[in-house]
Amino acid sequence: VHGLNTQSPWNFVQEMVAKEYEHFSPVPWFIGEYGGNGQEKAVIQADLEAMDLVASQDTHFLGAAFFQFQTTYWKGGGEMNFGLFSLGSATLSETGVLCDKMTPSSSCRSWPVHCLSTELEWLPGTKAERAAAVAAAWGGLIPSGQGFCSGMQLADTTTAEPPAGTTAEAELPLQTPMRGVAYGPLPCTTHACGGQGLPSEDMLQAGYAKQWGAEGRDDLASIAALGGNAVRLYHSLGLDAKDDHGAFLDRASEVGLNVLPGYHTENANDPRECPGFDCFETWKKATLLGFEQGFRHHNSWHPAVSMLILLNEPDFFEFAPKCIPSGPWCRVKAALSALDGVLAAEEEAGVSPGRVKLTVTWSFAMKMSIDGLVEGPGVFGFQDMVAGIANPELAHYTPRMPQASLQDAFTKRWVHGLNTQ
Repeated sequence: VHGLNTQSPWNFVQEMVAKEYEHFSPVPWFIGEYGGNGQEKAVIQADLEAMDLVASQDTHFLGAAFFQFQTTYWKGGGEMNFGLFSLGSATLSETGVLCDKMTPSSSCRSWPVHCLSTELEWLPGTKAERAAAVAAAWGGLIPSGQGFCSGMQLADTTTAEPPAGTTAEAELPLQTPMRGVAYGPLPCTTHACGGQGLPSEDMLQAGYAKQWGAEGRDDLASIAALGGNAVRLYHSLGLDAKDDHGAFLDRASEVGLNVLPGYHTENANDPRECPGFDCFETWKKATLLGFEQGFRHHNSWHPAVSMLILLNEPDFFEFAPKCIPSGPWCRVKAALSALDGVLAAEEEAGVSPGRVKLTVTWSFAMKMSIDGLVEGPGVFGFQDMVAGIANPELAHYTPRMPQASLQDAFTKRWVHGLNTQ
């Protein structure tokens, strides 16, 4: 699946991508982040409805993930523009101890779980009605009751009930139109988490169950209530969090959400990982660990998993200290080797890919593809993958898996992706 990230409105994204897309057919594409940055409620609703319409008529376009579930207080600045929900001052409970390989042992701790609110008081007028815009476009409801400041009780459980016929054992369809929500709600209410150190960004770990689980705030049921059918994540694999991840996948399956787990992209820039942007071993290791922590179900991926996001916006790797000489080879080598590592992990573990698609989400930056054939926002990355799969030497990469395996995975499982805010 081809994917990209962009801050542009839907009509501009459609024009810029659609005019080039015949070149990439029949591989489908989706928007990994649509943020509606600074847009009024009517514009956001119209954009989402237009995406739904195109996705229902055009087999190339799958849909979008809305950016994002909760306000990112810890980043501050312009990142405050994007949440569907804010955090209230009242607390519901506490998380478990949150930890991963990036968290200093002194920062491994539990955090308050705050109630959610639709009040985005720092945004003017209808720009603050983001949840209402999404619910209206997707035919859903603005959640209330469990987990929300207005309710603070477990009285309203109707949105938490799974759709008829959906269980943790059942495989969810890759629903089109995709109506996803990007999910990374760190439990901080201040910039930089008040200097206390960041909690782990791996939201699937069991320590976060009081935020996403049925016995807690039940965020996943809230996404389903809005009309969503997918949840996109960023650091689900590769941070080496020790907790179980299967309960998150089970809950997503119960409420009818496809899960798009993301790998920890910054491993590619870590001096201890991905030597020369060769991420084969790092991504293989992360995938095998994931299979031990709940991503595996019998001899397949967990049935809730619909797509793996191998990297998020690797086009910025060319500015990394490791990228010497600077150039597109860094981003393409990282993407090819990550794909290679995941395929090798599946083979070693005896895990069937089933319906699980693969993608990289590119930014909407204006760049030239590695082979010099395509220039444009996002689509440069689509062509990077086409060219890199055909000739990995363009990125100075030699696959460990047979070249035919990479080509087969690209033909049968790839989705182009981009981000737009």
